[in-house]
Amino acid sequence: MAKATLGSRGTISGLQSSIKMLQNLTKALRSDASLGAINLMQDIAFKKIEEAVYGDKYGKSLAQIFSRTRPKTRGGYTSKKKGSGTPVDTGRLQNALVIPDAPYGIFKRNRGSRGHFSVTYGADPVDPDNENERYFAKVERRYKFFSEGLDEFEKQETMENLGKDLAEVFTRQVRNRLARQLRRR
Repeated sequence: MAKATLGSRGTISGLQSSIKMLQNLTKALRSDASLGAINLMQDIAFKKIEEAVYGDKYGKSLAQIFSRTRPKTRGGYTSKKKGSGTPVDTGRLQNALVIPDAPYGIFKRNRGSRGHFSVTYGADPVDPDNENERYFAKVERRYKFFSEGLDEFEKQETMENLGKDLAEVFTRQVRNRLARQLRRR
């Protein structure tokens, strides 16, 4: 199984400042009603993270990186050229990584207390020749395409742009919430 986590304790960095900001906002908004505001902010963050993983709003996405197909050679696929794409025979693996809600794809939203959130992304396809076997580990050991794709993603401005957008949204949400609280008094 291939998976990577985007978030405060994840392997893909770039969201730490936004997550820290949400945690600090949680401390400032201590009422039960603020829990709804925090859940709302997490929902917004999840949608924006999904756009960063599968879309192009913030820059090059993981889906764009893994949609490249590794060139085929006589003995299989090119394994030497770093970052050359996903090895594709049946397309199960590539589809699982580039299409939201595809069979064998992993995109789990993880909520924690005190504003923690992360997203787990990856793939766990079944071998077309043996439905009882998963084959990702064998492919990754040979080609290292997933780890190369994650490295490439981290070097993009995608996560930085996402972080800036989340910071703006969180700030706006808290400002509106505090304004509503002040008007009630």
